[in-house]
Amino acid sequence: MLERNLHEWIEWSRRELAELPELPTLDDRWFADQGVPWDLASMERLDECALDAGACDGLAHHLECFLAAEPFDVPMRFTVLHFCSQVASAHSTFSEEMAGPARREIRRTLAYLVRCLKPEECPDDWRLVAWEIRNAIAIDDGERALTLYDLAESHKLLVPVSVQLLRGTLRFLLLSQRPDENKLRSFLWQPTVLTSHDVLAGLLLIEALNRRIESTSEAADNIRVMLRDCINDLSKGLDKANDSALGYRALLARAHSEVGDHATAGQQYELLLDAETTVSIPRYDAKSGEWAFEQQDSRPQVYRLACGACRAAGLNEKALQLAERWAVEYGSNADALENLLTVQVDETRPDAFQTLEQLAKICPEWRQDPKVQLALVKGRLPDAAPSSSHRMRQNVRELVQRDEGQELLMID
Repeated sequence: MLERNLHEWIEWSRRELAELPELPTLDDRWFADQGVPWDLASMERLDECALDAGACDGLAHHLECFLAAEPFDVPMRFTVLHFCSQVASAHSTFSEEMAGPARREIRRTLAYLVRCLKPEECPDDWRLVAWEIRNAIAIDDGERALTLYDLAESHKLLVPVSVQLLRGTLRFLLLSQRPDENKLRSFLWQPTVLTSHDVLAGLLLIEALNRRIESTSEAADNIRVMLRDCINDLSKGLDKANDSALGYRALLARAHSEVGDHATAGQQYELLLDAETTVSIPRYDAKSGEWAFEQQDSRPQVYRLACGACRAAGLNEKALQLAERWAVEYGSNADALENLLTVQVDETRPDAFQTLEQLAKICPEWRQDPKVQLALVKGRLPDAAPSSSHRMRQNVRELVQRDEGQELLMID
């Protein structure tokens, strides 16, 4: 029965895929209204596998045999992989406790089937290679995706600058991926280069500025190698891409910071400050069913990261210049003034007290703090040790909340 169904589904895919500019990802319900022919069968098959572990082996065997017969037939490969993926994610009439083991086994089958086609066996067609990159991401095989980018570069399926930007981005994403991230639904993981005019360019910048890399001592060396490769790719790509989205430069700055090259990171952040960093973020309104655009200013965060990178590099004068520029540009802004105060105190600048006075005027939390009130009455600030760049706000608060008995440094 499954064999006959697969033949019918493959012919259906052959007709439908011919009209599409690119192949849908494995979880893409591109025919949401009418569904795909295997919708019902995928639910039935999951229930069979939940009831009988042997059914999972039977499914894997049937699908593998089909792929082995015509490994380079795109509609066949698409149908088999899409069906397998849909079985793994289908709704089951049984509890998840019962269906869960079957889902995991079917996902293992999907990963095996994706890897049945070796990267070097892929046709020299960017449309197909891009789809295989998405398939690799679907099964969490980052190395396979990177190898496919290498293949696209060596076979000249895509211009070098595009490969470099996409491969460098993927390297950073692999190091900063979130456990609950749906990679196939996220534009970040897709093999598509964004320009500064693309509707998603703003989201790329925001994501790049907020990504975090969590490392362990055991993985530190591997992470460092990956980051160096990421820097190499993004640097080469940005040297030749005049209209690329700002998010790629933000990723490059983040990668430099992660390997301890804070001076270069600061330079990259400065380049971002010379560009327009107020971005339009698309938001979906569930009530109206329409998309709207929300303006978001990322400059304060870029300023904060730039100041932090310069201070980490020991470029305190540059950090002070950036902090002053931020404060001038944003006027009475608490974050800008807190950052400026931190840098001024570290440099024992005589104008630090005036910055504290400005903060107290615009920020009730500061004005009502007893330690700040004491400093304002005495017209002087407590001494402070240099603070780390990523804890500016916390350390400023520690600065003005020292015990009253501590010896004070006159700087007014």
